[in-house]
Amino acid sequence: MRSTNVVAIILLFALLFTTNVFADEVASSSGTVITTSKSSLTLTPLESFTSEGGLKSAGRTAEIAVGELIADLRTLTKEQSALVKEIAAFNVIKEAAQNEIDAIKKKYYKQKDEYDIMLAPLTADILAFNARPQGLRDDATHSQLAKRKAVSDKEQARLEVERIGGDEAIREIVARVEAMVTPLQSKVANWDNVKLPRMGLAYRQLKVVVEYAKQVNKILLERYPTKPTKWQPEGKHPGYNPDGKYPVLDMAMEQIKALSARGFDTN
Repeated sequence: MRSTNVVAIILLFALLFTTNVFADEVASSSGTVITTSKSSLTLTPLESFTSEGGLKSAGRTAEIAVGELIADLRTLTKEQSALVKEIAAFNVIKEAAQNEIDAIKKKYYKQKDEYDIMLAPLTADILAFNARPQGLRDDATHSQLAKRKAVSDKEQARLEVERIGGDEAIREIVARVEAMVTPLQSKVANWDNVKLPRMGLAYRQLKVVVEYAKQVNKILLERYPTKPTKWQPEGKHPGYNPDGKYPVLDMAMEQIKALSARGFDTN
């Protein structure tokens, strides 16, 4: 029986979390371009704004960018979790398949060992009988050895059938597992080459937008400290809010913290 093993699949979970290959956000003299799955938004340099309205408009742009980036990151995180679960499920299937193969081999080799134990004395007796001079080879002993050999041959034939059947069963198990490998490897490659860089870019851009929104808030409060008027309903924006509560910004910071804890670069 051949020592066929279930095909191995190397799925490097590091590919799911590596962060040193992320593309940077696009910066130009007119501002920083933030790209999401829905739009491209430009964060205009804050020094170019001379009015409260302009700063509030910048805050609104940051609000939109934060919302879209958070949505993108949540979608990608769900896809990542689904892929991790699929890999785990595959590993369970692969382990079960290997157990099937091991059981087939164990059964065969146990019977083979038993056959070899039975065959050894028979072989020795036959050799000893054949070594006798022709005149000392009695028919009774010959007949007895012939019967024992017939039993041995029958067992050998049965074992051969067992071996052939076991090899075929193993080939089917391996084929079943191999059929799952290629599509799963394709998904991992797609994550590594497409989704992961996209997730990294969204993460880096979210950090940029959060800092930008903080600066909008700071400048508004410094330039217009006596104006408590909110430019958007409370809790709907990361921009100027006199009570100091910025729910959207807080949400963005939580997203950054969560991704940082999973190994994303926070520098």
